[in-house]
This record gives sequence, C-alpha cells and structure tokens, in this order.
Amino acid sequence: TDTCIATVTVEDQVDPEFVNVPANITLTCGNNRPSFTDPTVTDNCGTGLTPVRTDGTGLNSGSTFPDGLTTISYSVDDGNGNTNTASFTVNVVVDNQNPVAACQNITVQLDASGNATITAAQINNGSTDNCAI
Repeated sequence: TDTCIATVTVEDQVDPEFVNVPANITLTCGNNRPSFTDPTVTDNCGTGLTPVRTDGTGLNSGSTFPDGLTTISYSVDDGNGNTNTASFTVNVVVDNQNPVAACQNITVQLDASGNATITAAQINNGSTDNCAI
C-alpha cells in the first residue's frame, strides 16, 4: 500500500454576467428624460452583486439628459478577480425640422360691436410637424 497527499485548488475564473442591460434609447421631440432600470448581475459563485456606475455623468433614469449621445456604463467585480462591464447609450435628438403650416380662408360676421372672434382650428387646414403641434 501507499498513500499520497494532493492539494486541490478551487478557483473561480468565471466573469459575472449582466442581466437586463437597457437597450440603447433615442429620444426626440423635446423629450430628454429617459426612463430605464439599472441592470442586475448574476455570478456562478455568489449572489447580490451590485453593478457600479462608471460613466461619471451623474445622470439617472428621469434625469434631464443633454442633447446628443450619452453613454451609461457599469462595471462589476465578483471579489474573486473576475470583472465585467456593460453599457448603453441615450441619444437626445434635437428637433430641427420646421413645422408645415397649412391655412384656409374663412368668412366671419362681425357682432353688434364690430368684433369677430376666430380660433386657430377654424383656419388650420392640416398643419403638420414631425413632433406635435
């Protein structure tokens, strides 16, 4: 008979994974306050890992974002030397398309005081805009 001693080293070499990373968001027509939920993380050797924001913008869901592209990024470390990153973008598009005014003629009668009142709807003939009028 014989015996021997072996050392078994257990290592975690699997990176944590991000779950539910928001899709890229595009906002138009004066809307610059996106709504999103921060992603969560799963890991083979633990639970409750919290992603850390790394973009430094200080902008969160519901914040007023600047015009143009903003990247929201996260990182996570599982405590065993395994890390991962994730990001998405918020693109606030400036409305630079002019509206199209379409008017129609109307005839109005003056009242006893010599006045007449009309509304915008009475002369609007299908005016349009890419956002809203």
